[in-house]
Amino acid sequence: MPEDRRARHLAHAVHKPLLERAGLPEEFFVPLMAATVYDPDPSFCRWFVEPALYAFGRRRVMTALFDCLRTGTDTEQAGAKRAWYCAHLPLHADRSPAYVPGGNRDCAASVDRNEA
Repeated sequence: MPEDRRARHLAHAVHKPLLERAGLPEEFFVPLMAATVYDPDPSFCRWFVEPALYAFGRRRVMTALFDCLRTGTDTEQAGAKRAWYCAHLPLHADRSPAYVPGGNRDCAASVDRNEA
């Protein structure tokens, strides 16, 4: 399987299981952001941005992308620019168990009112 197809297969395989969890371990944040920044296809970086938004919040994801824009290599800056658009996705309470009672995200405390 060519490398780009294998990457797409991996993105597809992890997207739904990551969204189905009410929370993700802290150690998932850096790899998700790396996958987001290094994915060359803007339509697929969403598959990594979206679970990061639900699990860690928009502010943290946007801060990480902004840091890449400020201090990253040319490749990282380009990836952060591609991911920036996806980081503005509207979030919906019915899309992730992170927002259900007992989940790790509070709709009322969301950075973006559209997250609820």
